[in-house]
Amino acid sequence: MKKRVVILLIIYVNLLGALMAFSLFSVATGKADIVISGIATDSDGRVYVGCDKGIEIYDQSELVRKMPIPTSRGYKFTIVNDRIILSDGDYIYTINSDGEILDTQTDSYENHVHSGYTFKAENGDIYRVKSFLFRTKIVKNDNTVAYRISNRDLAVKLALEIAALSVVIGVPCFVSKFKKSKTV
Repeated sequence: MKKRVVILLIIYVNLLGALMAFSLFSVATGKADIVISGIATDSDGRVYVGCDKGIEIYDQSELVRKMPIPTSRGYKFTIVNDRIILSDGDYIYTINSDGEILDTQTDSYENHVHSGYTFKAENGDIYRVKSFLFRTKIVKNDNTVAYRISNRDLAVKLALEIAALSVVIGVPCFVSKFKKSKTV
């Protein structure tokens, strides 16, 4: 019985390690974005989605381009008069729609309007980030989907969630099984 528990534990740790390595490698290399830093829209109706490695710009739910950001830290952003106002907590960057930095200020983001997970466009449309079963999407107030997380990003997100859940549930189960097999 003890040998079987040890073999199952080795298989479990190897599978969990592979799952975690795949997920963390995908996020670290920028192949997957699983966290949204904020949303905004410009006057042309394009949706800007803040991701780990930059701001993705969507038009009619299609990715137009990915704009690099001038920081490697976490950030928040919004759009005012078709200019991106981005903050990393210490600096405020004003960026045009081509990605060129127009101005840099030393200031905290709390003094400026930020979008977060809801954004009201100039034309009155309201965009919200919604998530159902880890499937993140951005919808307008008329329930039109403006953005949906890619299948690759969803797979990485699910792999991380499954790995975390299996650690929380699996480790105590194996420990209790191992203790029971020692006493028998």
